[in-house]
Amino acid sequence: NILRLRQVLEVPDSCRVSDEDLRLLGSAAHPSPRRVLGPQVIGELLVIRCWVSGAEALSLRPCASGPGRPGFALASSAADADAEGSGGALPQPGCARMARVAGLPEGCQWLFEAVFAAKQGGAVPQGDLDFELEVEYGGGASAKLSDPYSLLPLLPEEGLKAWARGAPSEEHPPAAMFGARHMELLERRPGLWGTRFAVWAPHAKSVSVVGDFNCWDGRAHPMCKRDDFGVWELFVSVWDLRGKKYAYQVTPANGGPPVVKTDPFGSEFVDPVDGGHDAKVPHCSDFDRAAWGGWFAWAGAP
Repeated sequence: NILRLRQVLEVPDSCRVSDEDLRLLGSAAHPSPRRVLGPQVIGELLVIRCWVSGAEALSLRPCASGPGRPGFALASSAADADAEGSGGALPQPGCARMARVAGLPEGCQWLFEAVFAAKQGGAVPQGDLDFELEVEYGGGASAKLSDPYSLLPLLPEEGLKAWARGAPSEEHPPAAMFGARHMELLERRPGLWGTRFAVWAPHAKSVSVVGDFNCWDGRAHPMCKRDDFGVWELFVSVWDLRGKKYAYQVTPANGGPPVVKTDPFGSEFVDPVDGGHDAKVPHCSDFDRAAWGGWFAWAGAP
């Protein structure tokens, strides 16, 4: 079933982001970004917050529903949105303009939000919501992105439990779970390609993935923690990052300054003769088809 939502243009006080969350996001030190970003159900409202580095404006468009993903649609006119005026006209049919959240430092005002209520008293959707972001950057550039914080946890629970017991499973070996993996979210969102990053850092306060693709800015892509396992993960979609250098910016729990760490599960690295030891997103997107040891040349991804 498709649930119709109306946009609430005035953000209620109960839905506002706290100053502490803003400070943590703006300093690349948030221990639980998924608690703030992505879809959040607050009372009878659905709040969607998106963090997109470099964005000047953001709009949201629902995608088709799929297995395990509730579908939703947006009101397309002021009259359709709300006769009492708490909804509003959308920039395009079925598309909601998101508002920039104030209070972040200059240079990383990248947080946008939109608030929705169900029409006719229905319940707002929960779970793995699928929507597309239409991003406007400075200078007239634009892009369409998928929000990484709208995804539910990605790494298999069984594999993480085995890892925590110190007896990694054959079905989910650590080298298949951790590191950078160019992949399609075939079961979750068919057709969505990107790179899944995952690292074990149980004593970190926060972890961000940094690299050539985000100017090595630790604020750009904060990772989400699987609390029971000390594992941090994030899926960065759209961009083909194969061959790009990356690392993890780790903020220690003891309050020390952040440090940039090479991926211990990296499978491709910059040649030391080129003056570095950075990991690279591997060109192979399927761990099971990659040979152990040495270099492989397999490129079956689009």
